[in-house]
Amino acid sequence: GADNREPIKLADGTMVWLNRNATLSYPKEFTSDQRKVSLEGEAFFDVFKDPNRSFIIESVHAEIKVLGTSFNVKSSDSTAIISVTSGLVEVKAKQSNLSDTFSRGEEAQVVNANITKQRLSPNFQSWRTGEFSFENTPIQKAIQDLTHYYPEGLSYEVKTSNCRLTATIKNMNLSEVKELLESVCDLESI
Repeated sequence: GADNREPIKLADGTMVWLNRNATLSYPKEFTSDQRKVSLEGEAFFDVFKDPNRSFIIESVHAEIKVLGTSFNVKSSDSTAIISVTSGLVEVKAKQSNLSDTFSRGEEAQVVNANITKQRLSPNFQSWRTGEFSFENTPIQKAIQDLTHYYPEGLSYEVKTSNCRLTATIKNMNLSEVKELLESVCDLESI
């Protein structure tokens, strides 16, 4: 289960929730003209609005720039995915300096030099909230999403691959989740 993650409060009032194994580097105080941090891994940002100083997040592939908004950033060695829940977010691919603006309900995907825009996936925040929503979702995909939150064991062999799940899961414990999945689909624990 996810340990109730306490947010980090930055000097300007911005709140940051870090997923497990994520690292955020930030100064004790921000300079007068900008607020800059760097991120490895995944985090949810609720950025304090300051029209005079942009807030900048550096990851391996992307630079994300905002004045004040909330969004999730998932960065790895190969990609960065920025899921926007409010406000406007400017995303720049570092390799090409191409940039684009994303608003609520949109997701930026940065792979090397390219940025693509896609619709927000429903469970991008589940690692933080413990809430999942599945709408006719293929069972393999649902298990994959759930495993990020319940790392201690949803190992299944799926007997019927065309089985789909429609459910809302909120703060369930692992055994309840297993019971639900097993009642919907023909699964065998590995």
